[in-house]
Amino acid sequence: MKAYYVIALIAIALLSGSSVKTQTATLGLTDTITAARVTARTMFARITGTIPPIESQDLTNMENLIAAGKRFEAAKIATENDNFYNVTVRNLASTMSNRDLQVNVATNDFVATVIGNVRDHLNAKELLTGDYIYMGDPSKINGQVQTNFVNDVLNSNNHYISLDSMKVNLRTALKKVPQMIFSRSGMAVNHPEPAGLLTSRAFGSSHLRAGTNRRAVQFAFSQFLCINIDQMADSQGPTNMISQDVTRIPQGDPTIFDNKCRSCHTMLDGMRPAFAHFDYIDMDNTFVRNLLVLDANTNLGGTPGNNQIKLDLQTGLPQKYYSNKTVFPQGYVVSSTNWVNNATSGTDADFFGWRGNTTGSGIQTFAKMLADSQAFSRCMVKRVFQSVCNREPAVADKDLVSALAMNFEENNYRIKGLFEQVSARPECLGN
Repeated sequence: MKAYYVIALIAIALLSGSSVKTQTATLGLTDTITAARVTARTMFARITGTIPPIESQDLTNMENLIAAGKRFEAAKIATENDNFYNVTVRNLASTMSNRDLQVNVATNDFVATVIGNVRDHLNAKELLTGDYIYMGDPSKINGQVQTNFVNDVLNSNNHYISLDSMKVNLRTALKKVPQMIFSRSGMAVNHPEPAGLLTSRAFGSSHLRAGTNRRAVQFAFSQFLCINIDQMADSQGPTNMISQDVTRIPQGDPTIFDNKCRSCHTMLDGMRPAFAHFDYIDMDNTFVRNLLVLDANTNLGGTPGNNQIKLDLQTGLPQKYYSNKTVFPQGYVVSSTNWVNNATSGTDADFFGWRGNTTGSGIQTFAKMLADSQAFSRCMVKRVFQSVCNREPAVADKDLVSALAMNFEENNYRIKGLFEQVSARPECLGN
């Protein structure tokens, strides 16, 4: 292998980021690595997470398109590679699927559903509003993958862990199935309130376990709108829905509540009733339970124990909504799933870009509000940009993000097309 080729390979690897896998190839002394081929290899590595041999036919095809000024068409070649789904899309979804924002986690229903949505060219808003998840198709995977729907998908993550252990090609093996939920009789029944990834088992295990369901609101905003709690905080927001467990005189000083506590709780407490039909409990394995299903079809009865969601006798909602209610007895008492979004006044309107209702009842209306917002489209652009450009959008990229978000919406919210648009941009490739 000649020195000039080794230098070129190292340069391309650096441009592509440190997480890619390398493959080697040998070129002759008379072969020339054109600038268009270097760009093609960088683009391919960014999109697929793998570096192909420099003599790859895919690179030749991409090189010719790039030389002709057709970068977008070149990007389409890379998104047809299996590793676009198995590496890049999977890594993006994995980080979003867990509380610690770790990429190296087992595949789960959240991750599989994102991959399936991208592969099938579905509207990305369905990630929040759809009545489906993706799992491995038994007809396309070998018998060593655990496929019992109740035991391995609803009641545990065994199915997805076995997909990993068997190194199943997720692009070809996944199939779409309706969202279901576990019943007392041991059957899978239709989910009464499906809300895409917000009602996935992975989201529930990360954000609905114990606590007060405030974390579910916080992470719904951070993962799908790319807006953190400090960005959505508002010290001028109303206090009428802040719950009983929040003191109004922390450390004996009411100004602390007004200047700090109020800012976050006006948002979180106003919207957490949207999740009031949901809890996450342990019963042999961990899984999400929906209270409407429990009440209507699967009430466990008997003495409350670790295997049951403990309900408040007056409201029928989880007892965790009424923890520490003596801290401030005059505070708001959640009695239904009615929620209100307090981030709608002043500059918040433009910051979030709400379109449609900002009040509602239940998780489905809450999820639709998020999906309909301009912030959702901008967030998808930012996530894809960071995934393939190896950096977050800078302040100078603000107009570009807005333009890409508009294009994303015009193209029916298709994430695959967004990857192609972003990766073809000179701002992403650095040239």
